[in-house]
Amino acid sequence: MYPEQSYQDNSELYEDGKSFYESDVVSYKLRLFDYVLGLYVFAMIATNYSAYKEVVTNFGIVVSLLFIVSVAFSQYRFYREFYLFISLWVWMALGVIFSEYILMAALGAFYTVKLFLLTMLIAFRCQSVRHIRFYLFAIVAGASFLIIPTVLSANILSYDERLAGSIGQANAAGTIAASTYVACLCLLVLFKNKIKYVLFPILALICIRTILLTSSRGSFVVVAGCSVYFLIYVWRHSVVKGKVGIVLFMIVAAIGMVKIMVGSALFSRLASLPGALGFNVGVQTGEAAETGRIVIIGMVFDVWKTHPFLGVGWATFQMYSPFVYTHTTPLEFLYGAGAVGTFLYYAIVLSIWILLSKVKKHGALYSYASDAVFVCRLILIMQLLAGISLPTQYSKVYAAFMGIWLGGGWCFRTYMLSDNDDTGQSEV
Repeated sequence: MYPEQSYQDNSELYEDGKSFYESDVVSYKLRLFDYVLGLYVFAMIATNYSAYKEVVTNFGIVVSLLFIVSVAFSQYRFYREFYLFISLWVWMALGVIFSEYILMAALGAFYTVKLFLLTMLIAFRCQSVRHIRFYLFAIVAGASFLIIPTVLSANILSYDERLAGSIGQANAAGTIAASTYVACLCLLVLFKNKIKYVLFPILALICIRTILLTSSRGSFVVVAGCSVYFLIYVWRHSVVKGKVGIVLFMIVAAIGMVKIMVGSALFSRLASLPGALGFNVGVQTGEAAETGRIVIIGMVFDVWKTHPFLGVGWATFQMYSPFVYTHTTPLEFLYGAGAVGTFLYYAIVLSIWILLSKVKKHGALYSYASDAVFVCRLILIMQLLAGISLPTQYSKVYAAFMGIWLGGGWCFRTYMLSDNDDTGQSEV
C-alpha cells in the first residue's frame, strides 16, 4: 500500500520542505523568516531572566505574527489541533469574564496565550526535519546562555544550599537544564556532522551538573525518564550512528551521576519526596509536611469545585490559597480553565501522540523519518514529565518545545494525507 519509493523522492521531508512553498519568492521570504524566528527564539530564552525579557518577547511575537500572516498563512492546512487551540483560547477568555479577579485572570490568560502564539508560530514553520533540527538548535543555544553562567556561578541559596546561579531560582535553573539535556539527546539523533559527538555530550554533562547542584527533583525525573526512552530507541534502531558509543556514554554518565548524588542535597530531597506528597516518613528536607504537595492538590480541587467547567481564571490560585501556583500543569489548567479547558489542552497532546503512533505504522514514511518521529515523541514525553512538577504553560522554553512536536506532527500528517489522496485512505 505504501511503496518504499514514494518517500525516497521527497527528500524535502528531511532537508528543505520545498513542497510546502508556493513559489521561489515565498520560499525566499520564509527561509529569511526562519532565521528571524530562530534568532528570536534564541534571544527570548537567553534574556528570559534579564530586565529586557518581556520587551524581547512582545516585540518578537508582534513582528513574527505580522510577517507570517503577510506571506504565509494562506498556504497552511489547518488541522484539528489548531481548532482545539482556538477553542481553548475562547474558553480561557470566557473564564476571565466570569472570574472574581478579572484583571489578574486577564493578565494570566494574556501571558499564556502569548506563549501559545509562539507555539503556533514554530509549529507552522516546522515543515521538515531540517526545521525541527534548526529550531531545536536555537532553543539549545539560547538555554546555554543561561545554563553555563549558572553552573559557573557561586550564587547558592542560603536556606538550603542549592545553586540558583544567574537565574536566581534553583528549580527554574534545574528545569531549563533538564529540557536542554533532552534537546541535546534529540540533536545527537538529528545532526549529521560528527562534531555532535563532542558538542552535545559536553553540554549534556553541564546540564546534569547543573541539575545536581540545583537539587531539582522534577528535573531529575525528566532526565531519568527521557534517558531511558532514548537508550531504548538507540538500542532498537540501527539508523542512529554511533549506537554503541552513545549507549556507553549514557551508562558512564548515569554511573557518575549516581556516585555524585549519594550524600548530596538532591539525594536528600529525593528521599524526602514521599513526605512532600503528604506521607509521614520522618524528617523532611526543604518543605514541611503540612505544606506538602498533597495539601496543594486538595486546595486545587476545593477551588475547582466552585467553578468546575469554566475555572476561576488563570494565575488566581494565590487569591484562594497561601500558594502562588500549584506546581503542576494539569492542576493549573483544572482550576484556571476548568474541566473543559483541561480537556481541550490534553486533547491536543493525545491527538499528536496518536498521530505519531500512526506514523510508525506508515512503513515508507517511518523508515525515512523515524529519527524525527522519535524526537517529537521524546520532547512530548519530556513535557508531560515536567508537567508533574512544573506549570509548563507559563514557560517560554516549553512553549518553544511544544511548537516542535506540534509542528512535527502536522508535517507528518501532511505527507500521510498526500499519500492517502493517492490511495483512497481516510484522513489521519
